[in-house]
Amino acid sequence: MENKNTEINKLLIKLSRESVRNYKLVDFWEADTTAIGIQIENTLIYVSALIMTELINTMLLLENTTQEK
Repeated sequence: MENKNTEINKLLIKLSRESVRNYKLVDFWEADTTAIGIQIENTLIYVSALIMTELINTMLLLENTTQEK
């Protein structure tokens, strides 16, 4: 994204390589070049590059916990 910093753009490139489906990027923070939102259905994940730069080797794992009965 043009208005986001390098760390956010690196994350988005990595995300595009994963098998995550049905997500959309939301940018409620246009003026904040270090933040982006990832929305999956009704869940919004706020990502801040300010935190990412301090935690270089972090991993976020999201699992669907809905069980069919």
